Amino acid sequence: LLQPDFPKNSEICVKILKRINDGEGVKQLVTNVFYQLWFTAPDTKALLIKRAKNLTVVVGACKESESFEQLLQELFKSEDNNTRKTVLEVSHMLVDTLVENVLTLDESAASDQSSSSVDLVSCITTLHLFCKIKPQLLLKHATTLHPYLSSKCSTQNDLLVLCNVAHVLEEVVPMMDHPSESFIKGLEEDLIKLIMSHGQMIVQSCVGCLGAVVNNVTHNYSLVKEIFHRFLSCLEKVKAVHSQSSKNPQLVQTRPSVMRSLFTIGLLCRHFDLKCLSIQDSKPLNSTVYSLMVYFSSYNDEEVQLKAAIGLGFFCIRYPEFMLEEEARSLYQQWLSEECSVVKKCQVLKNL
Repeated sequence: LLQPDFPKNSEICVKILKRINDGEGVKQLVTNVFYQLWFTAPDTKALLIKRAKNLTVVVGACKESESFEQLLQELFKSEDNNTRKTVLEVSHMLVDTLVENVLTLDESAASDQSSSSVDLVSCITTLHLFCKIKPQLLLKHATTLHPYLSSKCSTQNDLLVLCNVAHVLEEVVPMMDHPSESFIKGLEEDLIKLIMSHGQMIVQSCVGCLGAVVNNVTHNYSLVKEIFHRFLSCLEKVKAVHSQSSKNPQLVQTRPSVMRSLFTIGLLCRHFDLKCLSIQDSKPLNSTVYSLMVYFSSYNDEEVQLKAAIGLGFFCIRYPEFMLEEEARSLYQQWLSEECSVVKKCQVLKNL
């Protein structure tokens, strides 16, 4: 394994890494193997580059990221001070090298090289995993990664890159000392654009990132309030039409907007205190949102019902007391009954 050019190197690493949760003795052995392999001080820049490449290949080959996260946690909490210090120093070097690789791979991916696109995903995923365990490692790279939020999204790999970058910025931006106004303003604008136009995987990542930026750095709640009430207004208008006639042809056209609004409002409720988004002298927003989620959970369209249930689940993370309301309890009991589809049952269990 200490021979970086050995062809079976990555395959062996993956198999060893997956054993990290087999027991305390095995965990210690696995941790020691990867400490020697990746986290001792490298003699040359070339060796560091080979380590970074090997590391990204292993992370890309692992279907679950938990094993690598567990490895990093074990290394950073080592009882030996010298080991912890070395791991931190080498991690800084690896992260710097990975960011350099990202810039190189991005240029190759732009030339339609599919292998470069896959490598780019693995590289940014690895950065995200380092960030989850030690966000300080990426503090100086936030401005370098930010432009990837405005990159073109045409493939699944593009989506994965964007989501991972959003997750990294969510962790890192609140820790930055006096980030530039232009950087923060541009970041907010990019996140809003993505939330308004992309699918739920990107929306979920970007709302989380927006929550971290606004709640901890800018406190620019007027920006969030604007999009929140746009989605809320959409739901209220459709509810008014639907309550008069469930067969109104307008409802077919508004269906995509309703599903986006239910999902996004739920996420906004999860990441923001609704007191910061309320309009003066209006009815409490939490009651309004709850009523809309319950209403659309019995809409005459199962996909809309599921989006309402997802939104209700997000909403109840911040306002768990609403799970005790009669409508929510009745809904969950009904969806867990034998007559309902497996998809509905699974969604209720996720919410709970």
